[in-house]
Amino acid sequence: MYDRINLHHSMTIRNSIDCLLRTPKAHGWGENLFEKVIHRRFHTGITLHPNGMDDDSPTLDIKINPVKSEAGDYFHTLSIRKEARSHKVAITFLNQYLIPLLSTAETIDSVYISKDLTVLFQITVSLSHDLNLKGITELTDELPFEAKKRICIVFVVPDHETTMKPYKRQTIVALAGMPEDIVSKVVEYHQYVHYASMNEI
Repeated sequence: MYDRINLHHSMTIRNSIDCLLRTPKAHGWGENLFEKVIHRRFHTGITLHPNGMDDDSPTLDIKINPVKSEAGDYFHTLSIRKEARSHKVAITFLNQYLIPLLSTAETIDSVYISKDLTVLFQITVSLSHDLNLKGITELTDELPFEAKKRICIVFVVPDHETTMKPYKRQTIVALAGMPEDIVSKVVEYHQYVHYASMNEI
């Protein structure tokens, strides 16, 4: 019985997203619903193999562990160090799906950190989605040294006929006066895309 209820609920959400994506003026609503659904799906744990958007993109394997507490994955500041001034990430934050609460969320929707990789997720239904460099550096500046070794950006988009394939590399927008070395470093982050199957939502 519960399986039937869950199936009906999932089908209703899929149909709603499908309808909103087919209506240009409703894309904003569609994006909000899609983002919430992706957060819920990733909370339960998932393995991803996003497609690289650069010719030299290394293979990316992401294994997100299930969230133990519904409120445990939200953060105001990304204070994840093992201890004060440590270069290491506390083990409780590794392989978790973390969601920012402050203005950073306008640029980055969520974060994943493993022992050798930090992923910045942007969830969108748009074919073009520029990223604000300041929003990215607000997050990365808080990371301990080990979490800065390899940082990449993954766009999560619906595997829907309104989403053009292949998804192209997006622009990093920097404010005037930003140091050139910082701009270059962030622009060089590899970008990937994960097509979220509508059947798995």
